[in-house]
Amino acid sequence: MLTEAIRAYIQRNFDERILMASGLAIVLTPYTEIVRHKRMQKSIPPEIPSSLMYDIYRVFYFKKTFVVDLNRHTCSCRKWHIPGITCSHVIAT
Repeated sequence: MLTEAIRAYIQRNFDERILMASGLAIVLTPYTEIVRHKRMQKSIPPEIPSSLMYDIYRVFYFKKTFVVDLNRHTCSCRKWHIPGITCSHVIAT
């Protein structure tokens, strides 16, 4: 009986979260949205990126240069690859 009560509680909690998420206008989680917003703010200073070829760009950020490949979803800073959230260099392209 106790396990059934726990299962029912978890199921209700899960259903409530699904219902709440269905009403969101964004696909990203709130945490991911915050991280993306901070990275957007950081992306303002780079110079206009130059295209090397196709969807590969070189982004100059202060004294560093980063290479962004939009087809492979990679950036030389590796911040895009590891957590899967676009870095400021990708947003700048």
